[in-house]
Amino acid sequence: MAMNIKRLFGVFFTIIIILLTGMGVISILILNTQKDGYSNQDARVQVWAAASELRVSSENLTQYARAYVSTRDSAWLYKYYDALEKRSGKIPRENGRAISLLDSIAKIKIPEAEFALLKESEHRSNDLSIVEIAAMNAARGLYPDKTLKYTVKGKVDLEYANDLLYSDKYRSDKKLVMDPIDEFLSLLKKRAISSVDYYNSKITYYTTIELTLAILVGLFSLASFIILRGRLIKKMEECNTSNIRLKEAESVLKIQNEELDKLNASKDKFFSIIAHDLRGPVGILMNFAELLEEKIKEKDYTDIEVFTKNLSQSSISVNELLNNLLNWARAQNPNIKASISEFDPMPVIRKNIELCAMLAREKDIEMTLENTDNLLVIADPDQISLVFRNILWNAIKFTPKNGKISINVTGMNAGGKYIAKISFTDTGVGMNQSQVEKLFRIDSISTTRGTAGEHGTGLGLILCKDYIELNQGKITVDSRLNTGTTFTVYLPSKTVA
Repeated sequence: MAMNIKRLFGVFFTIIIILLTGMGVISILILNTQKDGYSNQDARVQVWAAASELRVSSENLTQYARAYVSTRDSAWLYKYYDALEKRSGKIPRENGRAISLLDSIAKIKIPEAEFALLKESEHRSNDLSIVEIAAMNAARGLYPDKTLKYTVKGKVDLEYANDLLYSDKYRSDKKLVMDPIDEFLSLLKKRAISSVDYYNSKITYYTTIELTLAILVGLFSLASFIILRGRLIKKMEECNTSNIRLKEAESVLKIQNEELDKLNASKDKFFSIIAHDLRGPVGILMNFAELLEEKIKEKDYTDIEVFTKNLSQSSISVNELLNNLLNWARAQNPNIKASISEFDPMPVIRKNIELCAMLAREKDIEMTLENTDNLLVIADPDQISLVFRNILWNAIKFTPKNGKISINVTGMNAGGKYIAKISFTDTGVGMNQSQVEKLFRIDSISTTRGTAGEHGTGLGLILCKDYIELNQGKITVDSRLNTGTTFTVYLPSKTVA
């Protein structure tokens, strides 16, 4: 995947570089086109200025000649010849260059047809200047000799001079001077418009190409960003998924290790109970059985009642321990399910009170069934019966002589469900908070003797918790040291109509 992203990035990068290079080339072409357009425009401006100068020159010659004839002021005569010599290139013009007007136009390289018009105009202007010079000389009283030089002196003839400069023929010849210039300027204007259109269309064409390339660069950049981003996000998601799976695997492994630790702890505790707690009561049974056997052989019946009582208590203790061990072992099997049914809890409670009555009488403990609501519990009756019996045995074990155990059965609504609340309250020795927190933990149970020296392992309460949870219920403990303890069982139930 990393190689694919790298190759894809290289392809997009190459395409974008090519497009940017194309944009650079087009930009150069646009600049060159603009430069050519400006150069062409400068040439047209120069030609326009030269044509205008030719027009002005011809107009000035006429004005200077007429002014001299009218005023006979020699300043106009000097201006006339000065303008004529500037146009012919004999003296520098206003731009400081001593070059004829036509030669300066010829260097600009305009079309031959246009140049011919300006050449024709200057030629006609030069022809007209002969008339103007004749008029000015007539005003001076000078006339041409055989070589056409004005050396012959005569009478000043102003009428003749004015007639030369203001005649219809002069005006007609003057128009013939201006017409080629006007035609030239018209052609120049058309050529200028055509040239501007040409360069504008060329620049527009190049600009369109450049804009297209810019759009392509933008599209490829956007596409590369989207695709590469998608690939990277996908890669990151794959990495995240792998990390999540790894964490899930680690979590599962951790849970499995914890479960394994619990199983090992349960196994160790199980064998510890068998090795220690079961050995004690069985040893007592064996000892009392041997003593009883010797007493019978010797026909000594004293203390027989004490021995049989101790044998009975030890038998009950062993039976309780064995039942709890077997039931707890069964509860560890994940395939064991609760056989759920609806039943009245009162007969089950009364039955277990009767089973525990003998133990309670030996310690003068009063067991009472106080508040009882009319309801049905939805659970496995056999498992719940075992729970009630273990709680009662535990209460009797840790309640001193003349104590009291009260049982309450009430119904309550919790979270939209009807729940049976069954409480077992004793006036026993109670527990501190640390003992309560360890009460239902297999790794924390320990052998604790009752108020009359009864044996116990704490396994029964763990079994109670397992069975209650298997039946979708809950068990809580409220205990105060030297005051008593209340075990409360919450089970799904319903009211009886």
